[in-house]
Amino acid sequence: MFRLPMFRINSDPSIWPVENVAKYSSYQYPGKLCVKANLSIRPSVPSSKEMTSILMSCQSFDDQVSTFYHLTRLTELDILARFVLSDSIEEILGFIFRGTKVSIFGSVLNGLGSVSSDVDLVVKLPLNYDNLQYLRDTKSNYLTSDLYRTKIISLDPDCLKNRFLSFLQMMLKKLDPLGFKYSRIYTGRVPIIHLDQIRVLEVGLDISSLTKSTSMNNGESKHCGTKMAEILHFLTLCIPEIPKSVALIKYLARELRITRNGPSPGFTNFKLISLFINFLQVSNYAPSFIRLQSLIENSITLDSTSAFSAYTHFPDLNPFPSIEDVLSNFLVYVCSIKPCDIIIDLRNGCLTPRLESTSTEYTDHVIPHRRHYVLCPDPTYPQCNIWSGINEDHWSSFVQICRALQDTLKIQCNKNENSKWGLLALTDFDDCTKSKFVNVPDYYHLVDPIQS
Repeated sequence: MFRLPMFRINSDPSIWPVENVAKYSSYQYPGKLCVKANLSIRPSVPSSKEMTSILMSCQSFDDQVSTFYHLTRLTELDILARFVLSDSIEEILGFIFRGTKVSIFGSVLNGLGSVSSDVDLVVKLPLNYDNLQYLRDTKSNYLTSDLYRTKIISLDPDCLKNRFLSFLQMMLKKLDPLGFKYSRIYTGRVPIIHLDQIRVLEVGLDISSLTKSTSMNNGESKHCGTKMAEILHFLTLCIPEIPKSVALIKYLARELRITRNGPSPGFTNFKLISLFINFLQVSNYAPSFIRLQSLIENSITLDSTSAFSAYTHFPDLNPFPSIEDVLSNFLVYVCSIKPCDIIIDLRNGCLTPRLESTSTEYTDHVIPHRRHYVLCPDPTYPQCNIWSGINEDHWSSFVQICRALQDTLKIQCNKNENSKWGLLALTDFDDCTKSKFVNVPDYYHLVDPIQS
């Protein structure tokens, strides 16, 4: 009888089988993943009231941001739990499509995630579907009865490629009916399965699949998100102050309702991170992606213990400033640039005038400049604009927020025993004011869910 492997994700992480230890340890994350039988996933971060009390007791703005970062950062066991989730899905799919690979990318790997960050997975299907596991048994169990016999055998490779996410969504619902009950499929440049929350991890989940359209020129499939995660991870090792700064930017964006949970063609953490990284590059606090990729290709390895010496690779960089100065200068940067006139160039680490870009590398890539108010080519996939979906009105609202933050930062950054200060004061706007900044509901019609 055809039987699938056990789905290891259940309500008690302490009994999740941890396998493929060599695979987990191959990821060069700061520190070595401590593989234990008991994952001991910690409880959620402090409540809003508890967090306020903790931050009010800090002695400086920098102390507040550092405390917030360490309270919300991913621990090694948090990361390991996400690897187990990825590996379990890969193991089950591998019984149906031999050679299937499931990889983690995004904030879990790039060093810029928090305990509340969504888990991003990409499924790489084998190029040859001839080794599909057909289900021939007549005594089908509750998983195989209607899930595979009628859904897989009838799919030829071309059809399967287009319907794979629907099949995967149905499979996950069968494996965990309660956990994946409210999953949805969203269309877009990269269609995904989205789940608002994996209950046991209390975070969202996004799953995409790798198709021929995302293959590299040499024929080897490569998801641009995994490559970007690799570069950003290397950057955080080179400049260990960056994760704390990014945690601040993401916190302000969520509290001020610039970003929201789930897929969005509007403002996202990834867009804001790309803008912040470019600010660091323009200010000579961070290297261009060309220089980072050169080190990666030359097999330069870094870990958390050697990160302090990273400036030996980039001796021309300016010393990283205080967190208050970083935020202040970033706000000035946002308010001063005119996106319609420039290209946010992560690859070269600069702001390139659009008129001059006609004679540069961007002429080889199909990104119609006039169609995008904010243009930031993905350095790993230049045909893609990271900031797609943001128009002039959205940007103007974003600048309005930054100007309000500038005013607050000037007068509320120092410790105050009697009222909210520092990080808490920066988000202490009333709901009516927040709603005027970015009209989030306007974005919803841009996301087209497929009813499965």
